[in-house]
Parts: sequence; C-alpha cells; structure tokens
Amino acid sequence: MTPCAPSRKEIVQKITSLLDDPAFIHHYRSDEKAFTRERKLTFSHLVLFLLNLVKGSVEDELDAFFQTLHDQEPDTLFVTKSAFTQARKKLKSEVFIELNRILVDTLYQQDCRRWHGFRVCAVDGSVLNLPEQAALRQHFQPEAHNRPQARASQLYDVLNQVTLDARLEPISVDERTLAAAHLAQTQEGDLVVYDRGYPAFYLFALHQHAGRDFCVRSPWNLYNETRDFWFSEDAERRVTLTPSRDAIAQCRAAGLPCEPLDVRLVRVDLPSGEPEILITSVLDETRIPAGDFKALYHLRWGVEEDYKKMKSHLEVEQFSGLSVLAVQQDFHAKVFSKNLTSLLVNAAQRSVDQQTAHRQHRYKVNFTRALSRMKHQIVRLFTLADVGDLLERLVRLMAQSIEAVRPERSYSRKPGRGPKYATNYKRAR
Repeated sequence: MTPCAPSRKEIVQKITSLLDDPAFIHHYRSDEKAFTRERKLTFSHLVLFLLNLVKGSVEDELDAFFQTLHDQEPDTLFVTKSAFTQARKKLKSEVFIELNRILVDTLYQQDCRRWHGFRVCAVDGSVLNLPEQAALRQHFQPEAHNRPQARASQLYDVLNQVTLDARLEPISVDERTLAAAHLAQTQEGDLVVYDRGYPAFYLFALHQHAGRDFCVRSPWNLYNETRDFWFSEDAERRVTLTPSRDAIAQCRAAGLPCEPLDVRLVRVDLPSGEPEILITSVLDETRIPAGDFKALYHLRWGVEEDYKKMKSHLEVEQFSGLSVLAVQQDFHAKVFSKNLTSLLVNAAQRSVDQQTAHRQHRYKVNFTRALSRMKHQIVRLFTLADVGDLLERLVRLMAQSIEAVRPERSYSRKPGRGPKYATNYKRAR
C-alpha cells in the first residue's frame, strides 16, 4: 500500500459520513420532502437495508435488519413491508451507483494487482429474469411472449474481483452498445478483454480514440486479414484493418475517426487443438509476448465466474420489489455489497498467500463464505463508531475459509435445457 493510500477503515468511514450528509441525501431522494421527518426508516437505514444482501421475504429481512441495528431480540415489529415499499419510492437507485464509484475510486488508491503493468478489465453481458409484472415487461422487454428479462453488463477487474461499472438495461440494448458505455469508466493503463461477440471496427476505433488498449477474440472469418491469418502458420501478425462502408457509417454516427487501424493478430491454441484468434491494440511485442496471450484471455473467465456469484450466491434475481425502481435498486445495491466484500477478501488473500507460500498449490479465499460473513456485518460496518476491530475480525475469518487452486482442472460443459446454474451451488446466507 502506498503511504498516502486510505485504509479499509477510512473507506468505510468516508461512505458512512455520506449517508448522513444532508447534501448527499438531497441529491439522491426523489421527493423534496422525503427523509425530513423523524422516521424509523431513515435515508441511511433504507440504504443499509438494501445493501444487507437481501434475499428472503421483506418482512423477515426487515426484522433481522432492525434487530441487528438496535442489537435487540425479535420481540418488536419495527417497520412494516408497506412502510418499506413507500420509503423506497423516494430513493433514487443512482445512490448505489455513486457509492460504488466512491468505493472503487478509493480502492485504487491502494496497491492493486496488475498484469504486465495493465489493470485487466473484462466486459461481458448476461440476461436476468424478472418478475412477471406489466411495468417490468413494458420497460425491459415489451415485445416478449415469455418471462420478461433485462440485459446486465459489467466492466470487471478480473485480478482484483471488482465491478468497475454495471448496467441493467432493456433487452433491446445490445452488448456492444453497453461495452461502449463502459469505456467511460476505464482509465489510462487499462487493458479491456472481450469475448468473440464483441469485435467491431467502431469499437476498436472508440478504444483508440479514448487511448485504451483492448484484446478481443475474433471469428476466423471476420476480416480478410483474420481469414488469411487463420490459414497461415504464423503465431502473430501485425495488420491494418480498413473499415467497411457500414463501419464508416457507425464511426461517423459516433463522431469517431474512420482511418484504418493497425492491430496485432495473435494465435492461441486451445486444449482441443482448435486455434483461436485474438485481435489486440498492444502492438509492442516486448510488452506482451505472443505466448502470454493465452493466459491473458483465460483471465477473462473471471467475469463469467462473477455472474455465477451474482446469480447463484447473491441471488440477484430474487428482487425485493416488483417495480422498475426496485429492480434497479436491488441490482446496484448487490454490486456494491459484492465489491465491499472483495475489498476485505483481497486483504484476506494477501494473508493467505503468505501463510500458504510453502504449499504445493496456491490457495484462495472462499468467496461464498466471505459473502455469508458479510450478512448483517454490512449494517454494523456503517453504524459502529469504531469499525477497526470488526474489519480486522472479518478479514481474519475470511482468511480461514480457503480452497486450493488447481489451474489445470477443467470440466466439460453439458448441453441441454434446465437451470443455467446447478441447484447444488451453496447459498450464501
């Protein structure tokens, strides 16, 4: 950690102070009169309740929340479900996006993991199932004949397990559009990795215009250059991509230059023997040798694993309300809580790395157990006068739940219908 970097305690205290800041409250309430009277469900209480990894029935969650808040036995009805429903209507979902931005910006003042000097970010999308409600269908998927769905997308730091930017949009918004929107949350020194559904000339041009590097898997026949490279025996090749008529139109519509782009093609051989082609803007072979791109592209799997955490362990599709606002609040609140957990897991991981350095395998902190530790502790973190001891205790507890990393182990995907995530994934409480 750099000498001027904030501690975990300072990060928590910074966010705690915001929750009671009149200017902050004024900005993120939807009604000028909201949260001005003495109520049990204040602005900070409502925010903390939604951050408390809500998964069960609202009544049970409210009871447990206030019991934790006041350290009391379950003998009093603190707040009704109806009162909660009315209060959340006055809270903008953007409050969780802003809190996450503050957490992320502060986090990167510390010494975070990098690869070849890059902060490696992956962009990927997923589809979330929504409750069957007319308002949700109208907003997210008005033309659907089945259960309404929304498109989630995130910019994810794969080495530090942090979601830098998350979006939940109507299903009609395509993944490339969301990828372009994520780029505003990147910074100099980022290397953004994409799957094969993303390559497009205008997206490459957008990265060049923003001064951001990229690496994307490409279909073998996307361009004449990639087709020729596929049939060659070259391990890498520098080529110039010339935009097509459609690509020129897309660039002009986005206000981007239409000049040809110099890129580097790299061949990566998969375990099956099939090659894959990567297109990257990193032209300097000494900065990332061709032989290292297999490891780079494998890092992208971290964002896939994060969606598994979101859907299976955080149960992001278990919404606490049936309105568009409630869905957005729940989604962004869980993104923040997941990132807060990552802040502590990363600290625990550094301890685990030191303690297990002599072992044959590398060990990592069990993230599911870490999430379970955070239930109700999030409330205490942002309400205790001194959270230093609690933070240290949480880090120690997380460092005790570890599992071996076996990098060569893999499992084949089994095609077929049914739940995307197996029912025997352990639930984080």
